[in-house]
Amino acid sequence: MNTKLKTASVILVLMVIAGSGFLGWAKYKTSIAKVALKPVLVDSVEFNKIDTAKIALLKNVYSKLNLNKSEFLIVGSMTARNGADTTGRLNNSPYVFSRKGTSFYFKLGTTESINAKGLYVYVDHKMKKVLLSKEKEISGFVMPELETILKTVGEEGFQLKSTINGANECINLSNPYHLSCKEYAVRFNKLTLKPNQLYVRLSNAEDPENNDKDNVIDFRIERSSVISEIGAYTARNIVVKGNRGWSLGPGFKNYELINTL
Repeated sequence: MNTKLKTASVILVLMVIAGSGFLGWAKYKTSIAKVALKPVLVDSVEFNKIDTAKIALLKNVYSKLNLNKSEFLIVGSMTARNGADTTGRLNNSPYVFSRKGTSFYFKLGTTESINAKGLYVYVDHKMKKVLLSKEKEISGFVMPELETILKTVGEEGFQLKSTINGANECINLSNPYHLSCKEYAVRFNKLTLKPNQLYVRLSNAEDPENNDKDNVIDFRIERSSVISEIGAYTARNIVVKGNRGWSLGPGFKNYELINTL
C-alpha cells in the first residue's frame, strides 16, 4: 500500500471505519484520549464570556455533520497535514463518502473503499493494487468530540469568534495551549445552516506544546445529501467470482489482487 496514503490516514477525518487503509487513526485517537481530560498547558489563559446563542447555533450546524446517521452522502475535498511526518500530507484531495446502513463507499484521491454484499474492497489506483476481504463493521465517526469541547469550553480556556463573509458564517473555537484540540472551526451557510467547511487543529499526542507538530485537517464540503446514492458507487465489478474463485473485473486486469478471504 502507498506509504504516503497510509500515513496520511492517521490524521484524516472520515476514514475511521474498520478498514485496512484507515487503522492508523485509531492508534492516534487512543493517544489523544490519554491527554484529552488533562488541564490546559498553562493556567494563565484568560477565560472569555462564551456566547451561549452562538454555542447553540454551532451545535445545530454540527448536527448536520453527524456521520453516524444510517444514510448520507458527502462530496468535497480535503487538505491535511501531519506535523510529525512530512509524508503524511494531502492537498486538496477530492473525496466521496456514501453510506446506507452497513454499506459504504469511500474515495479519497487515488484510493477507493467499497463495503457491501459481504465484501470489503480497497483499491489503490496509484499502486495498482486491490485488496479483497470480508465486509467490515462500521466503528463510527472519530473526530474531536465537539459536544465534549462545548461542555467545558469556558473552563478549558477556549475563545469563541464568529465572522461573517457574504452568505457564510464561521464560528471558531480556539485555545493555542490546549493539550488535544487547539482550534475547531465550522463554516456554514447562514440561511440553510448547511456546513461547507470544517477546520481542526489537533495537538501532537507525544509533543503537544510543539505547534509545528500539530495535525491540521481542512475538510471542505461541496455537496451533501440524506440520500446516499450508494448504488452508483457499489455496483461496480472490481472483483468477480468465477469457477476458479475471485478475479479482477474489466478495467482492473493490470492490477494486483490481494485476496484475504
